[in-house]
This record gives sequence, structure tokens and C-alpha cells, in this order.
Amino acid sequence: MSRPLRVICTGLFAAGALAACSNVPELDDKISPALRDADFPTLLPLDTTLNATGLSNVTPAAEGKAVQDDLAARAARLRARAAALNSVEN
Repeated sequence: MSRPLRVICTGLFAAGALAACSNVPELDDKISPALRDADFPTLLPLDTTLNATGLSNVTPAAEGKAVQDDLAARAARLRARAAALNSVEN
């Protein structure tokens, strides 16, 4: 085994040994008995949730179109600004 490989293997072994010595907190002790015995929340269909929030007409295509329009408007403003700056310099 070459020296650099031996050093790397020794370092990895030492790191693993140090990690094994750490104290991991018990997560089960952090949960209260009332929370542990609580029922799972009721799951709602996505359509119901979207209708309740007023977002039922949002589609990925509409969102994509809105983002595309916003980016096109920003690009047009930047081009106009660049043209204005170029005309001032010349």
C-alpha cells in the first residue's frame, strides 16, 4: 500500500472512531407523551386545499407563462437601459 493511501485510510479510520465516541441525544425523550399518543392529522385532497385558498385556477402552464412574461419584460427594460447608456457614452 502506498504511503498517501495509508495516510488516507488511517485518517478515515480515526474519523470513524471519533464519530463512534460521540453522544447522540435520544430524540424519543424530547417528544411529550401527549404528542406521542396524538392521532395523525387528517389528510385533505390537494384540490380541496387549493379551492379553499383560492388558488384553484393556477396551473403550471399559467405560472410558466407569467414567469416568461415577467422575464421578457425585464429583458426589454434592461435592453432599453443599455441602449440609453450606450447613447450617453458615445
